[in-house]
Amino acid sequence: MELTDDLFWRVRMIPTKEVDISEFGEKKQYIISGKPAGVNNIQIIEAPQVEIDFDNVFNLATVYAEKSDSGMSSLTLREVYDDPTLQKDGFPCVILRNNVNNERDYTKYITQYPKLAPNNELEYAVIDEESVALEGGQLIETSLAFNDLSPFNTDDTKEITDKDRIRAARTVYDATIKKLKLARRSTVIKVKTTPIPNDINPGDKVRFIYDNSVYILDACSGYEKQVLAFDDWFYVTHIDYDIAEDGTEVDTLTLEKYLKLDRG
Repeated sequence: MELTDDLFWRVRMIPTKEVDISEFGEKKQYIISGKPAGVNNIQIIEAPQVEIDFDNVFNLATVYAEKSDSGMSSLTLREVYDDPTLQKDGFPCVILRNNVNNERDYTKYITQYPKLAPNNELEYAVIDEESVALEGGQLIETSLAFNDLSPFNTDDTKEITDKDRIRAARTVYDATIKKLKLARRSTVIKVKTTPIPNDINPGDKVRFIYDNSVYILDACSGYEKQVLAFDDWFYVTHIDYDIAEDGTEVDTLTLEKYLKLDRG
């Protein structure tokens, strides 16, 4: 799942504690609002708390290979860059700069031989256009390292084929997209509510209807304000259950626009 851009796992809030593996995002027909609790309405009982998390944000990832041979990188995103059909909308693969291994003056005299090592003078990167918009057009770069091609060669021969390279490059590309998505800034809304139905789990989507001025903060970019105001569907990323001294159940939902990996 770490090598995909859309698969997550969760343990459902049911007695058997089953593990789900999915893209998630199922829209549950429940509304979180200030209206009295009903069949499809979960009542807000306290003003929501809003936090904007933009720690460790990056939206441009330069991809390198972890070297397993004598100093020669054997994996790049060249195949993804060369074939636009392998790229996903919103995540273009670009050449960031030339002469990656500029400390090696001798490489300019060597003929490039992709079957041995793809062109190591080019630096490939993936851009998360959604995150760039959230950051008001600012590019924030990081570097990501992945294993080289050898683990992807599954046949009995030692030769790595063009198909092997394409599969490996696409796997790394997907994994890069997932890391970019997880690195987006997030507006986290925590809201105390009346009891939450048992069929709502983290990873589901619910409608959150509240005065926009409460949770659209000055720290949001113009684009993020539009996103928050335009669509009232939010991912449920965390659920807390609490029983008060008088026996009343008060639950807390954590809502976000983008599904994030919780390693806490």
